[in-house]
Amino acid sequence: MKQFFFLLYAAAALVGCNNGTKAKTEQAATVMNSDLLQQNLKGKVKSITETSSTIDSTGNEKPDSLTTYTSFDEKGYQTVSMTKNSAGKVTTEQFASRNDSGIVTEFGTKKNGQVFSRVVTEFDKDGKYIGGKSYDSTGKQDGYYKDLAQNEYSIVYAGKRYGLNNKLKETFDMNPDCS
Repeated sequence: MKQFFFLLYAAAALVGCNNGTKAKTEQAATVMNSDLLQQNLKGKVKSITETSSTIDSTGNEKPDSLTTYTSFDEKGYQTVSMTKNSAGKVTTEQFASRNDSGIVTEFGTKKNGQVFSRVVTEFDKDGKYIGGKSYDSTGKQDGYYKDLAQNEYSIVYAGKRYGLNNKLKETFDMNPDCS
């Protein structure tokens, strides 16, 4: 789950620290909390492929071990992000589901095609995240989130995770200091 929150945080830091202006006229049609806007991408992006390479002393390029593919829906929301190894096998896949307002209702990670972990979110009548329930690979609830904080782009950057015994398991606060 930290990976997903880290991706959301990275997008928030990119927009918050590198973009001193609000959405421009061209982006006005883009939903304010869309992943495209958060990642400072313009236009009708359908997918992104991220690869890295090493260049040897002779100048020959060799792909590194992982490639990440990210897909977006027609509203600019990220739907899937998958990582493939050098043989082309999917090693991990992150997924997200949203409601009509763009609020993430569920997200998780798959490994070898099977759900490894997932979180079902809880939000108030105004669409602000207030918590969530986390589930393990067997589909059994293993904890819950609360005391969440989010920015103007609906990115959760802080919160607490508890076990089913109500004991605090972790806290996170990824609010960037852009001063």
